[in-house]
Amino acid sequence: MPLIERLLKRYPRAIAGAKDSSGNWANSKTMIENFAREGFDVFPASEVFLSDTLAIGGAGCISATVNINPAAISGLFRALNADRPSHETRALQARVDEVRRTLQPFELIPAMKSVVAHYTGCSAWKFVRPPLTSLDQSAEADLLKKLASLQFEMPVAQ
Repeated sequence: MPLIERLLKRYPRAIAGAKDSSGNWANSKTMIENFAREGFDVFPASEVFLSDTLAIGGAGCISATVNINPAAISGLFRALNADRPSHETRALQARVDEVRRTLQPFELIPAMKSVVAHYTGCSAWKFVRPPLTSLDQSAEADLLKKLASLQFEMPVAQ
């Protein structure tokens, strides 16, 4: 937090916000509580914190899984900003969390690329650059089976 304080003091018009990639809600919460009132946008790096983030003045989230689950995550964001009933937003948040939890046991980038390959029908999406390695067939089958059990769908542009 001292670095953010120094940057805001020295460059008040140049520093607009930060993505908190710590994965630690307490850290994101502290950043939001300390700086959001001053117009500093804080974006936790996971959609699992989205409801909590917006409730205390955070700006949203910047998450890799938005690439495969954009409709659900943006739907949750819109519902939270529209002050929809809490039972609705809790259900939307739980659905988003379910997909994220399904991906987390796998190496995230190769897992997401396997999902994209599956839903687009383009196997070239599976390729990753070193030092990453693609999911093996067993892991990929396990991931896709788990997503299917959630009735997961990924919108694909036509």
